Amino acid sequence: MIKDDEEEWPIPGPPSPRKSLWSVVDARDAARAFRLALENDTIRHEVLIISGDETFSEVETLQLVKRYYPKVSLRSSLRGHSSLLSYRKAEEILGFRPSFRWRETDFQSWRETTSRISGNIQPS
Repeated sequence: MIKDDEEEWPIPGPPSPRKSLWSVVDARDAARAFRLALENDTIRHEVLIISGDETFSEVETLQLVKRYYPKVSLRSSLRGHSSLLSYRKAEEILGFRPSFRWRETDFQSWRETTSRISGNIQPS
């Protein structure tokens, strides 16, 4: 059974993982991407996705897609917890690659603490 991916997050907090395709980016990576964009004097207007490498789910990505989006055809293989959002364009234009993983940050601690307090999210 898929646990925390079906529930709403407590308020205040980010949108539920399903509403954002389980995407997550560390604030330090987002800030670095912003700095790279500001320092790049060759771009004028671009739309870039800044995302982490992994989804914010204990469930592997392929299982999430099969359950919630069964009619969507996949363009590439989804290994483990790989993100559904691609930062490839940001990598090509800015040289951006995420450096931080949420499972190794205080976001994981926030998730565990919030789940115990609110009862809305199952701990990992």
